[in-house]
Amino acid sequence: MSLKKFLTGSPNGCVSTFDDMLDILLSLLPAAIAGVLFFGFRAALLLFCCVASAALCEWGISRILPKAANVKDLSAVVTGLLVGMCMPSTVPLPVAILITVSATVIPRVFFGGHGCEIVNPAAFGAILTAVSFPTIANSFSDAFSGLSTASTPLNSPAGTYSYSQLLFGAHGGAIGEVGSLFLILGGLYLVFRRVASPAIILSAIFTATIAALIFGQSLSVTVFGGGLLLGVIFMATARTTSPQNLSGQLAFGVFIGFLTVVLRKYASVDEGVYFAICAACLLRPLFSAIPEINIGGGKNENA
Repeated sequence: MSLKKFLTGSPNGCVSTFDDMLDILLSLLPAAIAGVLFFGFRAALLLFCCVASAALCEWGISRILPKAANVKDLSAVVTGLLVGMCMPSTVPLPVAILITVSATVIPRVFFGGHGCEIVNPAAFGAILTAVSFPTIANSFSDAFSGLSTASTPLNSPAGTYSYSQLLFGAHGGAIGEVGSLFLILGGLYLVFRRVASPAIILSAIFTATIAALIFGQSLSVTVFGGGLLLGVIFMATARTTSPQNLSGQLAFGVFIGFLTVVLRKYASVDEGVYFAICAACLLRPLFSAIPEINIGGGKNENA
């Protein structure tokens, strides 16, 4: 295996969409289970409703437009789970279902189905929640205590949360954004399975860290205190909406990391990573056109 293939997350041989989606589901399980343990039955019910509504929506579309939807490839299930993990456990179930169905239909089915998405569906769902229901999107419950709060690491004074609290989820936030350690474990699994690109993940996190230093932001909160890890590991690396060349992936990650920190500092929303991911997806043709980098090989290397 060449270094370039490893960095780009290129699979060995032909891999089906079902195999990729199954690996992503398995990698999300630690963070999803942790979110349920942190926030209780309400979080489990919300995740179930999101997954079920996405799957049923995909099934219904497949009966009308067979070429635009296929519930058996698990892509809708992954979308539903990710959309749910981007939400606070306090989101009303009808709102969660509406957002999930919209994220399943608008960025994917309207553009031809899985593989033709214009932006990542889960990131689109997170943006739709923040823009359409800002009050609901910022009404959290505190992990473990269950008390209502509007406080998260992103909008709290620097030094409020220790590294252990950020890693193990002892704070308010969305279901899948707390407990960074579990997201990291899932990311390592995806890299090992050659499903996710380490180049995108590492370049995004490294750039966000540098940008945090430039703008005077907390390094620990920048990386572990919001949705950066959930976004760059499980959404930015999606094969259908990210460049597949190494140089493009590196630029893609740099763009996401920098724009995330800028939006967090200057925009009216606390979390900017999902906006950054969707913006990067729209610019994917430009990133894909960047001349390729040769690593460990000559000009004729095709890796």
